[in-house]
Formats: sequence, structure tokens, C-alpha cells
Amino acid sequence: MNTQQTPIDPRLQANARSPYVIRMKATILYWLQVLLLPVMLLVLILNLMRTNPSEIWPMLVVDLVFILCLAIGLGMLRKGRFAATVMLHILSQCALTLFGTLAKLPILEITGYNHFTAEMFCVIIFASIFGNRRQLLGVAAFMLSLTGGTYLYGRTIVADTLQLHLQSASLNAGAAMVATIFLAYVNERITRTGLRVVRQELQRNQELNRTLELRVAERTRELTVKNEERKDLITRLEKTLAEVKLLSGLLPICSSCKKIRDDDGYWKQIETYISTHSEAQFSHSLCPQCLHHLYPELKDAQERLQAT
Repeated sequence: MNTQQTPIDPRLQANARSPYVIRMKATILYWLQVLLLPVMLLVLILNLMRTNPSEIWPMLVVDLVFILCLAIGLGMLRKGRFAATVMLHILSQCALTLFGTLAKLPILEITGYNHFTAEMFCVIIFASIFGNRRQLLGVAAFMLSLTGGTYLYGRTIVADTLQLHLQSASLNAGAAMVATIFLAYVNERITRTGLRVVRQELQRNQELNRTLELRVAERTRELTVKNEERKDLITRLEKTLAEVKLLSGLLPICSSCKKIRDDDGYWKQIETYISTHSEAQFSHSLCPQCLHHLYPELKDAQERLQAT
């Protein structure tokens, strides 16, 4: 179906030949990275202002790697590499979430809470919006495993007074994560089913259009042939009418000399009048009665020839 191209950001012209959904997702992802870059730079500055070295270096690593991935992602999107950009962010964010969770284990021991739970939700939502089904399920399995592993390890290091807090926090995070994964998966299924239904409808419409085009073309050929035949017939009739001139109406003719009076009031010989008003040409001759009347000797000679 050749259709009008949806307008696209000039910076993303490399994605112009991609399907509509990919073009829109690439545009959204591009501007999301543009907005996150200054935000992450601000977060990096705030982390540099901290005074606790044990908290600074893990956050600096996370911030710097995230900023680097955002910059690389912008360049990849400009080159039309949407799928590679999505995979880069999913892998990098999974790795950063794992690194941050491990770096925050001392805080987990003190508070009984995993401070990278929010990042887990962000990665799951990102995979559900920009990734495919396999990427979403892979991220979901990784984050659920990380949450479960963090809880199991936390039970060995968290004080007894914080065990209940650890259990409730892990249970709430796990339940919310499962709900988020389920909704994201169902939304992805609905979207894909809707796209498949629309694609099938478009294919049926295209088939109907092709059938109608074939019928219209066939009917057009038939009408063209009939029109040509009619034009040929009209041409032949016009040619015939041009060759034939019919005398019609009342002709005033003299009872004695047989002259005909024309429209101007002049009397003309009958052969002159007919030659003027038709294509007929006269050749003079004598009928048998006039021949015998005008030339009787020819009649006697003919009778003698018949007698001999």
C-alpha cells in the first residue's frame, strides 16, 4: 500500500523507510534521551557534592555509564539503528541495576530496602514500550531473579528487627513488578493483535482494490472497443452521407419542357438541376420510342435485318 509518509524529525531521516510504529518509537526514544541527558548531568553534579566516598563512587559509575549510553544512543538513532539502540539501553540498564544493587548491599543491611527497585521498574517499562516480547520477558525474568536473590541474601545480613521490613518491601516490590510485567505483556499482546488485524484488513482491502481495478480495466477495454466500433460506424456513416445528397421537398417542374425552377426563381434543365444538387452525372442517350420517332429509317433498316 503506497501511502503518504508520516512526517519525521529531520534528525531521524535514516529511519524514514522504517514502518510507522518504528518511526514513532524512534522519535519518542530520541527525545527521551535528549531530555534525560541534562537531567543525568544534574544528578552527576549532585552526586559529586556528596561527602561520603562509599556512596559516591558507585553512583558516579552508574551516572557516567548512563550518560555515555544516552550519547551513544542518540548517534545510533541518527543512523537509523533503532533496534540496536534499544538493545544497548536494555543491556546497559540491566547491568547498571545489578551493579547498583550490589553496591547498595551495605545500605540494604542498614535499611532492609533495595534502593534500585525503581530502576527495575524503569527497565521493565522501557522494554515493554520500545522492545519486543522476548526482550520484555528476558528483562522481567532478570529483574524478578535479582529481586528474589537480593531478598535471600538480605535475610543473611539484615538484623532481625528489620527482617519484617525486608520481607514486606521485597513482597511489595515483587507483587508490583509482577503486575507491571503482566500489564506490559498484555498491552504488548493487544497492540500486536490490533496491528495484525489492521494488517489483515489492509490486505483484504488491497485484494478488493486489485479485483476492482481488474474489473474496471476489463470494462474500460470493452468500452474502448465499443467506442472504437461506434466511431468507425459513425465515420462510415458520415462518409456515406457526404457522398450522397438527397433531393427532397416539392420541385416546381414545367409541364411542357420539364424545366425545374430553382430557389432563385430561374428555370433550369432537369439534368442541370439534379447535377447541381446531387452527385449524379448524366450521359445522354435515346430510348427505343424516341429513337424510332426521330430516326424512322433506322427502324426500317432494323426490320430488314431481322427479316434476312
